[in-house]
Formats: sequence, C-alpha cells, structure tokens
Amino acid sequence: MHPKPVIRFISGNGSSEDRQFVEQWIKEDPARAETISELEAVWKKTGHLGLTDQDSIDEAWDKLQAEMKGRPAYSATDTVKPLKAIRSQTPKWKILLRVAAILLIGFGLYSAYDYYGGLTSSASISDSIAIKTIKAEYGQQIKFTLQDGTTGFLNSGSKISYAENFGQKSRMIQLDGEAYFQVNNDRSPHPFLVKTNNAQVRDIGTEFNIQSYSSDSVTTIAVTDGVVEVSALDSSKSPRKGVVIRKGDKAEVSGAESAITVTQADLNYVKGWFEGKLIFKDEPLSKIALRLERSYNVEINIASKDLRNKKISGSFRNEKIENILSALAISVGAEYSFNSDKITIWE
Repeated sequence: MHPKPVIRFISGNGSSEDRQFVEQWIKEDPARAETISELEAVWKKTGHLGLTDQDSIDEAWDKLQAEMKGRPAYSATDTVKPLKAIRSQTPKWKILLRVAAILLIGFGLYSAYDYYGGLTSSASISDSIAIKTIKAEYGQQIKFTLQDGTTGFLNSGSKISYAENFGQKSRMIQLDGEAYFQVNNDRSPHPFLVKTNNAQVRDIGTEFNIQSYSSDSVTTIAVTDGVVEVSALDSSKSPRKGVVIRKGDKAEVSGAESAITVTQADLNYVKGWFEGKLIFKDEPLSKIALRLERSYNVEINIASKDLRNKKISGSFRNEKIENILSALAISVGAEYSFNSDKITIWE
C-alpha cells in the first residue's frame, strides 16, 4: 500500500519517478499532503541518526532527546530509559516526534501512514499507537471520516477515541463531548457503537447526535434519520437492556439509576451547531455561557446567581461573539465587558 518510492521521497533520496508516484498518491487522498509534510519534518530531526533496525530505536530516541535538551547522549553501554518512563515526563509534541521517529526508523512509512491515516488535518493525535483520538479544541469544530466510511462532526471541546484496527473486529467509539454521526453500514458486518460515561448507543442504520461532556450528568441522544438503540451502562460499564428510538426522538440517560427518558426532538436545534448556528431554547444564561466558552474559546464570568439562572431563547448564525453578547445582555437587562479572552457579565 505504501511502497519504497514514498519512503525514498521522505528521506530525500527519491528519483523523479518517486516524486511522480507521491504526487499521484496525494491526489488519491489530499489529506496525505499533511502527513507527508509532518513526516518530512520528523525525518529532518531523525534521519541523520543513521539507525535502521528496531533494536536501535531506544538509542535513536535518546540521541534525539539529548540534542533537544543540550546534554550528552547515552552511550551504547549506558542503561537506556524505558519508553514508558519517557512518555510520562515528555511534552506531547515530543511524544508525537518520538512515535513518528520510531515508526519511520523501525517500521518504515507503511506503519507511519497507518497511524496517521484515519485523522483529519485538524485532529490531535494520541500518544498511543493502539488508540487513535480526534479532538476538537475550544473554538474549533472538526469534520471527520472513519475507516469504515462513517463521517461526522465533532463539536468544540470534544473528542472521540477508537482502536487503530477500527472496523476489523469491532466499531466501538468512545465519546467525550458532542458529535454528530452519519454512519456507513455498507462495508462492515460489525455494529457501530458509541460509548459515553453513562450510556451506549448502537446504530441500526442512521444519523444521530450525542451530547455527553464529562462535566455533564446527562447523555442526550437525538436521531435525525433511521433508528438507534440506547442503553444505560451499569457500574461495570456494561450496557443494560436498551430502548429503541427513531427519527425525531430524543433520549436522555441520567440519574443514579441511569434512567432513560424519551421525548420529541427539535431536529433544527439538534443539527444547528455543525451548520453554523447557535440556538438557545429557554436555557439559563449559565448554560449558554458554557456553550459560548467552548465555541469561541473564551472565559465567561457571570456576576450573580440570579443572572446565571435567567433563561433566554434565541438563534444566531455565524455571528461574532460580541454581537451575541450584546443581544444576550439586552435580553436579560445586563452589561458586559470583554478584555482579551475574558468576559464578565453583570446586572
């Protein structure tokens, strides 16, 4: 799948034919351009180490780490630090560099691209080879595509994690935050499952939205097309008997007993966030402020409890946060100040 012309291109030893091969390789999937760029940067840091066998990987990393820290490198006779120990004290960008270096030096570009391939260019990459993570930071939303052809959107301050061999033996996603899934069931016999802190959602051919931030006590599932089965998780994180919900239904899993409540969903509200809309339906200002913090990467302080509890309805589409704050302040009879990324609202 990734033959020698790609490896020769990354290492700077490629011919004109290798370059043509890589150009065609990128045309087939434009996201690979980002992968090539990242791996070229890694090669510049690691290629000069001249180590080509797996047994030398630890030594390669220690030499590279020594260069970054400006200290003498370990010699071949010194005790080499275990990789797990390095991981626990190494900043994330160095972990990424280490992982990529290991993949390039020890296993070749084939493994490196397998590791990167399922992520969008905006996604964060997990420091574990066995688990992939796609994360949307505050102030950004990500559109993603999984190996089985499933697509979707990840809201601000959210992440999904899944096994590197996703689709081969199972299709299990772990969600923290909010995501919209457009599930493809044409390529896999395995059910598509999403787990949150207190619930499991099993797709039966559909599109659906799940909101379940770690700070929330409630997992909310809304079906925009098709059917899903929603199950509460017991104390061992195993699913209980499920409830089937269909297009237009909303299920909420909450409480100590993980009770499931099914009501009618407002599909315009459900899909609003990834269509560039912010829709508030009789929501307290405190909850609205939390959504704005995630969407715009700001910090909002509301001066009083009474003000935090005031409820507001409204709809905005691709608006600047200043315009939203002005409208909210007028609706509750409040004022606000905006200094850098910190906002204060008071009566």
